[in-house]
Amino acid sequence: MSTRLPIQLAGALVERLPDPVVTVDPAGRIQAINPAAGRCFGWQPEEAAGQPLELLLPVAPEILGLDGEESAPEPDLPLTLRAQSRTGRPFLITLTGLIRDGLTALLLSPPAAPADHAEGRHRLLGQALEQLGDMVWITDRRGRIEYVNPAFERVTGYTASEAVGQPNAEILGADYEDDAFYRRLSTALEAGRAFRDVFTNRTRWGELVYLDETITPVLEPDGSISRFVATARDITRRLALEERLQRMAFHDPLTGLANRDLLLNRADRAIIRARHDQQAVALVLVDLRQFRDINQSLGHAIGDEVLKAVGERLQEGLSESDTAARVGSDRYLLLLEGLHSSRWACRITQRLLGRLEEPLEVADQEFFLGAWCGVGVYPEDGDDAASVLSRAETALGRARSERVRGPVFFSPERDEQAQHRHALEVELHRALEQDQLHLCYQPQYRLSDGVLVGVETLLRWRHPRLGPVSPAEFIPLLEDTGLIHPVGDWVLRTACAQMARWRQEGLTGVDLAVNLSPEQFRHPRLLARIQQILEETGMAEERLELEVTESLLIENPPDVLRNLQVLRGMGITMALDDFGTGYSALSYLQDFPIDVLKLDRSLTDGLERNLARSPGLIRGVIELAQSLGMAVVAEGIESNAQLQFLQSLACERGQGFGLERPRPPEAIPALAGAAPPGGAF
Repeated sequence: MSTRLPIQLAGALVERLPDPVVTVDPAGRIQAINPAAGRCFGWQPEEAAGQPLELLLPVAPEILGLDGEESAPEPDLPLTLRAQSRTGRPFLITLTGLIRDGLTALLLSPPAAPADHAEGRHRLLGQALEQLGDMVWITDRRGRIEYVNPAFERVTGYTASEAVGQPNAEILGADYEDDAFYRRLSTALEAGRAFRDVFTNRTRWGELVYLDETITPVLEPDGSISRFVATARDITRRLALEERLQRMAFHDPLTGLANRDLLLNRADRAIIRARHDQQAVALVLVDLRQFRDINQSLGHAIGDEVLKAVGERLQEGLSESDTAARVGSDRYLLLLEGLHSSRWACRITQRLLGRLEEPLEVADQEFFLGAWCGVGVYPEDGDDAASVLSRAETALGRARSERVRGPVFFSPERDEQAQHRHALEVELHRALEQDQLHLCYQPQYRLSDGVLVGVETLLRWRHPRLGPVSPAEFIPLLEDTGLIHPVGDWVLRTACAQMARWRQEGLTGVDLAVNLSPEQFRHPRLLARIQQILEETGMAEERLELEVTESLLIENPPDVLRNLQVLRGMGITMALDDFGTGYSALSYLQDFPIDVLKLDRSLTDGLERNLARSPGLIRGVIELAQSLGMAVVAEGIESNAQLQFLQSLACERGQGFGLERPRPPEAIPALAGAAPPGGAF
């Protein structure tokens, strides 16, 4: 069977092509334009005929080889030209091909030829279709293929000889769209209208291909349909790109988990289903602990691998209907659907947190991670995803501030506390700039003779409306908001400057103790900031004592040991504060460069509450510290009995309300040389 396109059919098909096509004679005069070119340039075919090519395209005929010279070189195609419509609208158009056969077809347009050149005209149109980049094929009324162009062969893998005579449905497949799709197709074609949509087909090699396809009925003069002409463009790669962009828009690029927008969209739909089925939906916020230490000590590459491993572990612990999302640098959000009650959410969350606390192996290293967790539940905590998430955030804030290790659920009573906390946080941002913060100093005495040997710097906040705010309330807020860094610098600078003033007033032989929070200690510029403050204030390094907590040593990142060694090498005394508050591990005392061990007030207070065990415990701790070359400071001395017992153990220093309360800076010099009011010296 011949695969050559019939002449009459070729002419009809080119007239239906969507691309502009212009035909010119050897003198460069326009012979014809197809309807697409007429719409593009704004000229009717009869108006353009006989006009110079420059009417449509700003290109000299000789550039296109239209000057009659046989030796004229072929232009370098494709060629992009700046054209102008009849109304003056400029636009860019690309010349993609030239076909010569007595006349020249530009942009795949049928040439206008005298009647006696009709044969050449249709041959030229057939050549144009053969070079067209889009797929073209023609079927009879029954759907059997009569013609395919090379683009069809290239996309489908079927040659013309294999395709012609075969049913279109068998070559391309017709089982991928639903019944409604084919009903719309049939209705349009039977009415003589073109039908355009995306078709899913299969190539000869079994691969799915997506075609942006238009099927046009060819109508006879009596209105009957003789054939169907199909044109199509392969958009498989474009759809794959769109799918990728869609995934990027709704998924976290690092972990591949859903992002916040996608999860909340799913949560809203889950709540609609739960409302109908009378079930519960939970949103669980998971905030990793210690992750910043991993990033700072081991680098972001290892940190990224840890985040991906955590995401995988969370995803593995969920059912198929649940969703895990990453919504912050080290924060995840979980959607739990189809719950019978909030108790189910508690069980699932406890199991997930337990999995997170199991050792995590990444890059041949073992990590121990935990997480703070806040939970909001529909319908108790809101009737849409945004409301439930807000409650989960409130619960997470409580988990962090109270250091709760299990899941924390929202409660209205706690919400009031959270609102109070938020109000304090807002006020705290203004406290430093409005001079609401001030320092006072807790005297430290040598217990053997009652001589003032040091002061501990204490930060206080007096709000103009709220009055004094407890450090137990605002210190955690400073750490959570990051304000601990500027405020901490202000505390150290102010206290060191105060020491300079005390020296001028004749106060010597007194050490200055300043607390460093774990957040401050982890800051990458900690050492540089301390050195700068010492230089600015003229503070002697050997008179400065920096206090760190046991929890910082328990975490034991490499930077902690390095910073302690550098600070001690500068001549600064390093003290371990609040020893005995529940994290105590005596083995690490010999691993870190610590000069002073401060016994927590709970141990001192236990001397009178637990006479059976506390004296022996304190005695053992003091003897251990002294054997390691550490000085011991007892905090919270409130009675003469406590003082006398500590003196009997040769405890070097002590502080507490029983000796002296915290005092403003102007009151400290008067305490030198005076016995403390406790009266036991």
